[in-house]
Amino acid sequence: RSAVNARYFERGKVYFMYDDVNLYVAAYMDDRDVMQWGKEDQGNLCSTGDLFEVFLKPADSPSYWELWGAPNKVRTTFYYESCSYPFVASTQQEMMKGFKTGVKVYGTVNNNKDTDKGWSIECVVPRSELAKTGVPFEPGKKWTVLFARYNYNKDFGTAHRGPQFSTYPRLPQVNYHLLPYY
Repeated sequence: RSAVNARYFERGKVYFMYDDVNLYVAAYMDDRDVMQWGKEDQGNLCSTGDLFEVFLKPADSPSYWELWGAPNKVRTTFYYESCSYPFVASTQQEMMKGFKTGVKVYGTVNNNKDTDKGWSIECVVPRSELAKTGVPFEPGKKWTVLFARYNYNKDFGTAHRGPQFSTYPRLPQVNYHLLPYY
């Protein structure tokens, strides 16, 4: 985060676990102004409001998944055959089968007249779909992960235009596709 917007930085927590069938990701994000204007699944939600993202990639494969969930319950998934291929929306726009999200907002969505507390999301990711990368998600197989967030807020004002970006692990620049840093 930069010194310009450090006083507005809003924290989050992420929980990650799996069983024999699914991978589960849960996140809670502090957010004084919860917003998401996108209305359709598989939309470009990063340009329309708050967003939580999960990137899942096998260490020994060029393929990876990008999963998005928003506070108004819309979601998007992308499958990348390789990070060196061009992004072709028509071939990568099909929603991951069985990907589910549950969302709770602690306040209101798209109402900048009040002050919200935040929002949480729970994601269910079928392990069978992760295997599309050619590597099963199972013990003994090395996978990498990145958790990312777009956080828009009316309080950022003129000191900060656009969203506040945050990730875990931390990246050296704002580019969520820096795969070696996962």
